Amino acid sequence: MENLSGQVINLLNDIIKNKILEVDKYRDIDWKEIFKRSEKYNVLPIVYEGIKNTELTNKIDKSVIDELKDKSIFIEKQNEICMKNYINILNKLKDLKVKVIVVGSLISKEFYSISKTRPINSLDILINDEDLNIIDKTLKSLGYLNLSKEENKNEIIFLNKNMVI
Repeated sequence: MENLSGQVINLLNDIIKNKILEVDKYRDIDWKEIFKRSEKYNVLPIVYEGIKNTELTNKIDKSVIDELKDKSIFIEKQNEICMKNYINILNKLKDLKVKVIVVGSLISKEFYSISKTRPINSLDILINDEDLNIIDKTLKSLGYLNLSKEENKNEIIFLNKNMVI
């Protein structure tokens, strides 16, 4: 039997490629451990979305499936809140004619076959140096704190209610 990480990778590979998840292939898996590892890797909702309508759910303890579902829904709700806040920030910057390029988790979620499940815990943007002051002022007006370190001028970090930019 392959190791736990390998099992998670193979399961994700099958889910992302929309393969049929055959019960025989996943017969010897410790699903509780798979779900723990999936949560650690921030892919738990992707696993849930991939298995929820398959025969595999008949082979997994209902309490484990219910916990997986609850955690997945919680992450999706967190994503919705984050997205609204991030869109608000981007719209404010657009109104101020500040040019940004969005990178990181917000953009990479579009590459997932089940994009709503991709955890979004930060807004990563590239900016022009000359726009730094207006961005600093705008984010502070929205309640964010600048946590940047003086020695690293290439990375500016703002924090507000557990949301990092």
